[in-house]
Amino acid sequence: MRILAFACAFAPGIGSESGSGWVWARLLASLGETWIITSANPPRAETIEAKLRDLVEGQRIHVVYADIPLWAQRIVGKTEFMERMSYFLWQIAALRAARRLQKQRPFDLVWHLTWANVWIGSLACFVGPRLVFGDRARDWPRPGSASQCSRPRHLESGTSHPCPESRDPRLAPEQAPLEDSRLPQRSA
Repeated sequence: MRILAFACAFAPGIGSESGSGWVWARLLASLGETWIITSANPPRAETIEAKLRDLVEGQRIHVVYADIPLWAQRIVGKTEFMERMSYFLWQIAALRAARRLQKQRPFDLVWHLTWANVWIGSLACFVGPRLVFGDRARDWPRPGSASQCSRPRHLESGTSHPCPESRDPRLAPEQAPLEDSRLPQRSA
């Protein structure tokens, strides 16, 4: 299987989104040849390449760097809006790189790994193959229903994660997220 993954945040030894992108890339490499499109900013190619050489699955992970225009790099982080705008611009750059890769070597699956959320969306769906959106796709209710990921923290029944595993009782059965039994299971 040939997998293409969008991971704007991707780096070893770092927590949060970057660390999540790194772990998911390793997992995907166990399923097949994996190409990761990531941001070149901040520069970390040497660190990534060195760590990949040390991994057993590192030979199956290929990293492609896509970057946003210089004017956008200068304003990143100034405000939350500009951070989101620069992320959307990165997605455009990633889509261009993905389409070039798709022409060279067609992929079986595209996976959007980091910063995956419904309200920004993903341009990875325009690459061609089937898209897997994020690592918690079963937690997203249908459009138009109450989103459990937008609930205030005080309603989360004591968990610190914004998308708890428990089912949201406010959702009607026809709007409920997929149950685990309906998801593909890996045999032991």
